Amino acid sequence: AGWSRLESFGITCQEFPRSYKDGIDVLCSSISDLSGVNNLMIKITLSSEMPGVYIRPLGTALARHQNLKGLDISFCQLTRIADRDLSPCFDALKLMKGLESLELDLTGCEGISEEAFLSLTDALANLTKLNTFHFYLTADQIVNNFALRKFSHALGKLENLTDLKLAFGIAVSNPLDDDIIPWQNITKEGICDLSDALCKLRRLRSLDLLLESFLSLRDDTITYFSSCLMKLINLKKIELNFSKCLNIEEKGK
Repeated sequence: AGWSRLESFGITCQEFPRSYKDGIDVLCSSISDLSGVNNLMIKITLSSEMPGVYIRPLGTALARHQNLKGLDISFCQLTRIADRDLSPCFDALKLMKGLESLELDLTGCEGISEEAFLSLTDALANLTKLNTFHFYLTADQIVNNFALRKFSHALGKLENLTDLKLAFGIAVSNPLDDDIIPWQNITKEGICDLSDALCKLRRLRSLDLLLESFLSLRDDTITYFSSCLMKLINLKKIELNFSKCLNIEEKGK
């Protein structure tokens, strides 16, 4: 009965006195104990040193919260995490059809691939009641036009969104002077797909978008992107960051 009025539960797991397994067991047990609480918001921040295998039980615990109101998970800098470690969490997301707010930080997760990005996309297709979606990613080599097109298609169906933040940055380990070109698999068509998706979010009031080092961003792409944003008549706040998009010339600015 003491938990029944709880509205928010947050936990940060940075260091464990005994082992990662013991720590995640305690975390999952705490989350499972809250499964009867309605309209709950859960925030989880995990240690950057945690092996990905210990994260898998988290999905099972979250799956018991099909009526969750909000979920905020930071896997930031979890360099030892792989696609299969994230799959249980994304499977749990698919069950949360009443979720209103989702924040997911995958920055610096160097072990994930396009598979993880597509799994998140599949989960988004079920979250039609979302009004807030914040997503951060720096694993720039895992996303291609096909993946971005699927993501954009799912995003465009989230008609209740009022607050959207997307951050596609470059990893610290991949500066511009590396041989690998950041976001090299994204072309003009991929950016246009994302623009078309944003155009469908007619209830959007706040947009924060980071596209860092997207060399496919050129003047004509920016012009098309801007024309799509002009259709969002309810937009009150907009922040656009095209840092290091070196092919944008004066006209695009």
